[in-house]
Amino acid sequence: MQENLVRKRYKNAILDLEIAVYAGRLIAIAFFGLQKDLIPRLLRCGYEDYGEGDPDSLSAQLNTYLNGEDPRFSVALRLYGTPFQIAVWKGCMRIPFGQTRSYRELARMAGYPRAFRAVGSAMAKNPLPLIIPCHRVIRSDGQTGGFAGGSALKTALLNHEKGLK
Repeated sequence: MQENLVRKRYKNAILDLEIAVYAGRLIAIAFFGLQKDLIPRLLRCGYEDYGEGDPDSLSAQLNTYLNGEDPRFSVALRLYGTPFQIAVWKGCMRIPFGQTRSYRELARMAGYPRAFRAVGSAMAKNPLPLIIPCHRVIRSDGQTGGFAGGSALKTALLNHEKGLK
């Protein structure tokens, strides 16, 4: 089953990412390397194919992002997760570059207005940070909340998108 899996590295002065492509679709991005059990765990889940675009174009799109522009990521994705998680992740992808939404607002956007705590759990399991911009989801009190890359990176990404150094 993993014979169609391709792992790639994207590294520059700011980011060091490991990227996984399966069957021609982007399935995972990790800031500190893919966890050993992530791919087998993902491949056991249900999935939805979403979006279009060659995963090989991701490096150029990441460069655009790091230059402070909205790359409007256009990559074929395979979203592995529950229907709820996938709905939340798709909602998160609608948060505009340079803006934030609270977990409560994202719950409404995803069609689950009372499930804001569960939205936090779905964000914690986001296999495609940056593409699914979970760093743009913050707490209702304005605090950043959690992030797989750590709170300092979340703050740095938010400031980067707002043009702040």
